[in-house]
Amino acid sequence: MSFIESFLGRTIWTIASVFFQKTAYKVLSLNGSWVYEQTTTHSAYNPYIGMRLRYLSLLTIDENKVSGTAEKIWELSSNGEEREYVGKNRSTATISGHVKRKIFGRHEIIIHLNEDGHGRKYSTQHILAVSNKDLLMGRFSSTAANQIGTCTWNRRTT
Repeated sequence: MSFIESFLGRTIWTIASVFFQKTAYKVLSLNGSWVYEQTTTHSAYNPYIGMRLRYLSLLTIDENKVSGTAEKIWELSSNGEEREYVGKNRSTATISGHVKRKIFGRHEIIIHLNEDGHGRKYSTQHILAVSNKDLLMGRFSSTAANQIGTCTWNRRTT
């Protein structure tokens, strides 16, 4: 093998390695306070269709593991009735999940919420794509009335 072939091979390998490290192992900074909103598009209980719920959450990420808590802070029912929740009236949830890193395309974040809702406990799963450092967008599925819909997470900056 000639010197030029060897040099080109090592150069290409180095560039590919750096690219791989910058994409697949890019550190996601999800730590902090987030507000997420979920909008129900399908449900076994028709009055939930079109409902929007907003939660305040605190997230921590350790390598690929996501954990945290959330509290329901706002609701807009499908009939237009708006409610804000404060203090003891907020339902709480624990958050667990992981980051699914991709070499090509956006990393995916899978979040599982166990909520102690008013009346019963239920689970919700969010599958999110990183839009930018302050915005996550995706879809959700919940055991509460078999809801499915869209969700958006915005980092709290103030």
